[in-house]
Amino acid sequence: MKRRGQLTVVGSSRLIDFRVSRSVRIGDFVEKPSLPPTSLRFLLNPSRLRTRRVLARSTSLLIGQVLTEKGDAELRDLCSNTRMFLNHNGEPQDFYSSWKSRAQKGKKETDVGDEGSLYAEYLSRYCRILFQSRGQETAFGELFPEVTVETSVLWPSCDEPSVSQQATLKSTLPPNKFNIVCVAKFQEKKGQLELLKAFTSLLPRFPDAHLSFVGGSIADRTYVNRCIAYIEDNDVGQSISLFGQREDAATFIAHCDLFALTSGGEGVSRAIREAAFLGKPILTTRLDGSESFLTPEGAFYSISRSPSDIVVEMEKAMSNVQERNRRAQVGFVRYQALSKWELFTYATESLLA
Repeated sequence: MKRRGQLTVVGSSRLIDFRVSRSVRIGDFVEKPSLPPTSLRFLLNPSRLRTRRVLARSTSLLIGQVLTEKGDAELRDLCSNTRMFLNHNGEPQDFYSSWKSRAQKGKKETDVGDEGSLYAEYLSRYCRILFQSRGQETAFGELFPEVTVETSVLWPSCDEPSVSQQATLKSTLPPNKFNIVCVAKFQEKKGQLELLKAFTSLLPRFPDAHLSFVGGSIADRTYVNRCIAYIEDNDVGQSISLFGQREDAATFIAHCDLFALTSGGEGVSRAIREAAFLGKPILTTRLDGSESFLTPEGAFYSISRSPSDIVVEMEKAMSNVQERNRRAQVGFVRYQALSKWELFTYATESLLA
């Protein structure tokens, strides 16, 4: 039995957009004989027809990524009577850059035209644009004033029962240490290497500190290998742990002394929401999403991803327990006011009514 407000969501981009998955229609294979044989696993996916039927019957559709023109056109053909919402998850400039790279594929420069107008036309196809924070909605309006589509904020929640249950599990963090935890997939924009450099520079002053990373790597392991090489080259392995991908990531957050995420772009990070829900002090980059969620007083904000800027805030957090507790309380109150499950449920139901 589902909890009130909980929806079943099926990820369907691989079944819709050929540019993403090469799985739309037979003509794509006939016209492009150079496609790899593995593409057939998408074309022959038995859930493809079922997904299309579900989409055709839908009354509301939340789209969470920028589709190609081809994928967008096919989706609208399938869902001709469906209200379409764009879930704008991330920095407005990054989202625009993602659209731009897809929109320009295969086009000559003379075909592109005025990018601002084209972007406004693309977004006008949606009945509403949803943001995860008020700060990003404001930033979007300032960057793209020509866009006239209605916007609103749907503050995201977290899986509170699961997080609460994981918080009761035994800690696997090293005992008798000041434990800093970062939960994020190893990608360059998540800033793990910069966090490593900042932490390493502070170790002589805080020898009892320990930094733990929770999260896997993408298929290209170049970035995580750079991080591992840095740890080995600086001989700090005894003070740093890499736990890899974990289903119980919230357990690490629940038992840490400081949660850190020095990302270059976020909506409102799930891990930050979990840390706020658990009442943990947070160190993060000053981003529109995070700051409008937590307020300027709800976290230790590095003004950039530069290790030197991270050091300034990390040292403040590690040196002052009263300030850690104060900011953690502000973050907890903000979560209760904006993202508590009941509030998220009500906002979602109101949107889809």
